[in-house]
Amino acid sequence: MGLSQEQLQEFFNATDNDQDGKVDLAEFSGSRLRPLLDGLTNGKLFQKFESSDSISFEELKQLVQEAGYLG
Repeated sequence: MGLSQEQLQEFFNATDNDQDGKVDLAEFSGSRLRPLLDGLTNGKLFQKFESSDSISFEELKQLVQEAGYLG
């Protein structure tokens, strides 16, 4: 059992405070959904921010899919 793409999109949109289509580290760090999103990617989302300033929905979806929590 996992999340639907629609549910993941809702979590992403709730974290994307400035609604620019990307979640940056400040938005992620301050989000109440941070533990959930980090857990859904097996910790890889936070690691992604070590090499990138922001993450798109498609990148997040790929990480969640790789972790086995999508679908």
